[in-house]
Amino acid sequence: MGKSIIFFENLNNGQEIYNYMVEKNLELKGNLIYLDSNPSKFYKSKWYRIYDKINKILKIGIVNTISYFITKKTIIISGSSGAYQKNLSNNIILLNHGWGTKSTPGKNELNNPDIMKNYENTLANLKYIICLSSFDSTYYLNNEKLNSSSKPTFIPLGSPRNDYLVRNINNNTLIQNIEKELKINKTGKKIFLYSPTHRDDKIRSKEFLNELLIQFNQIDKELEKKNYIILFRPHYYSPDIQKEIEKFNNILYVGFDKYKDVRPLMLLSDLLITDYSSIFVDYLLINKPIIFHVPDLEEYSNFRGLVIDYENLLHTPGPKIKKLKDLFLINELSLSQYDLKASKHFFHKYTDDRATERISKFIKREFQNL
Repeated sequence: MGKSIIFFENLNNGQEIYNYMVEKNLELKGNLIYLDSNPSKFYKSKWYRIYDKINKILKIGIVNTISYFITKKTIIISGSSGAYQKNLSNNIILLNHGWGTKSTPGKNELNNPDIMKNYENTLANLKYIICLSSFDSTYYLNNEKLNSSSKPTFIPLGSPRNDYLVRNINNNTLIQNIEKELKINKTGKKIFLYSPTHRDDKIRSKEFLNELLIQFNQIDKELEKKNYIILFRPHYYSPDIQKEIEKFNNILYVGFDKYKDVRPLMLLSDLLITDYSSIFVDYLLINKPIIFHVPDLEEYSNFRGLVIDYENLLHTPGPKIKKLKDLFLINELSLSQYDLKASKHFFHKYTDDRATERISKFIKREFQNL
């Protein structure tokens, strides 16, 4: 039984590396196994989680699973690490889906023994964590309450999915195709991508979305007057409000269930609106302005925990607003006062389109040493 690299997908990162290795034929002399999951269903349904685990075992193959359990002749590329993966490999490489904003573990998790135990197991299971910059190692899985004798090595090589963004910044054909798919004409209009993160408390999450619907109703007509369009992309953990959004004329629903890949929407947009989501860290790579809609900044910071300072313009390079109607008070001059380039280089060691190549070569070296 030969060696294998198993990709447990996490929002395009694993797929980008898998595709690169197949296309470049890196002469690994082993198997490449790609396993995908739906993160929204995984979060919301325990039955999907059971199905997902069984499905992964079947895709790997029962004989292969037993072999890897015995020999550990695998490298696992994953967005998270559990006991199941540890049973198959001593070489687990984490590709986290979002960097630069939130405490991990969160403040709301510190007194939950089960969650903290999972984090400790993750620390013990991982060999490497591929991140964006040296800043990431200062906060990610770095808490005095985590008791683990084993610490993974942080290696800032970039995020594979961001290669697509950098490569297509000026791809007008791609952008025109996205316009057609969304049935919008961008000529003379300004496109805002609004992508807030979820609230960990389910009650607060519903309250937040209800508050947004009220604010959307208040600004819909003014958006039309200004020739603005908002592409609303709620977090894939958030409750479904597509039907409520569809009643607005100038706010389009572009959720995960409708558009799995957010990157084309990022390229189409002229400006990002977000709150505490790490999407803005990726958005910095395409050199477009950002507005931070933070109506519950103190509450979110106290409950979930943040690793950046919203008064520090290097950390959050854009205007801060409490109400969406305040969008209309922001002009090009006020946006130009923020140094997006400085922030980009704070969060990213590399700002090119070669993260997939760097990580693939790193994995190849590890694989040859198995």
